[in-house]
Amino acid sequence: MLKQLLKKYPNSILSENPVSFYPIDHLWLKENNNNQYIGIPRSVLTIKETELLQTLFEEWSPTSEPLNKDPNSAIWYEYLYVGNSIILNEDKLYRTIHFSLKDTTDFSILSEAMHHLFSENGIVIFESESNGCIIEENSQWNITDEQLLSSIQVLESDLYTVPQFFIGKFYPFNSSFITLFRREEGLFKEARERLSGQRIHSLETILPHIILEKIPLAEKKEWFHSIEQTFLEDPELITTIKTYLENHSNTTQTAKALFMHRNSVQYRIDKFIEKSGLDIKSFQGALTSYLGCLYFQKNNLPNK
Repeated sequence: MLKQLLKKYPNSILSENPVSFYPIDHLWLKENNNNQYIGIPRSVLTIKETELLQTLFEEWSPTSEPLNKDPNSAIWYEYLYVGNSIILNEDKLYRTIHFSLKDTTDFSILSEAMHHLFSENGIVIFESESNGCIIEENSQWNITDEQLLSSIQVLESDLYTVPQFFIGKFYPFNSSFITLFRREEGLFKEARERLSGQRIHSLETILPHIILEKIPLAEKKEWFHSIEQTFLEDPELITTIKTYLENHSNTTQTAKALFMHRNSVQYRIDKFIEKSGLDIKSFQGALTSYLGCLYFQKNNLPNK
């Protein structure tokens, strides 16, 4: 229902999280069934419209305490989530790392931890107490996957929160930046829904799942029949093959990840090639096999 209101009042702000810092010149409404919140500028509402909306929805009042106290964070928040303009050097490239935190602890402690972990590399912006992003200017000091993994361990062990990150691409700061930001924000949402057990996401990790969904079911059944039959006959193969492909087709890394002997991994790879008829050591065979793994996993291992 709130999404329909967004169509009628396009300058409104829709969020799936409680927000405590949006403009007070908005009428804030809450939809309990979907746990969604919307802020509609009061300037576009008549008195009768306001009264009707207050009758249909629960009115909700954010607190006045801002989540982004740092001036740079506040400026970026206004640009990314409210729609205000910002002036930056268009010759430089910027990247967004989106984050989502489940089972969040006290926000003041969480905010301090996030700024401590990432402020040297970028600007931390909170959209809500559990979601936000990090803006980075392209440099030799950009956040690496290893830094993210280390930060995840700190957040999980010290603050008992479950973090997920989406690493975006570097883009020039121009009129298309906010569109690309929204697109990556949508990809992150899809990644959290499809790959809830994964901590670090990117276009590369979610794209195979999107591609697979676009293929008609009848064609998937036909194309991946040999893969499906191979895994049904030997269910242990799916974990080995998928892990092998996700570890850059490196047998040694796969063996370490699965706590197996390298020869055992190689035996299973050879067995898969023989039974499926696909050479996963080639790029084309690896791509087809990986999509087949995702197809089998979705239909036969829904909790994985």
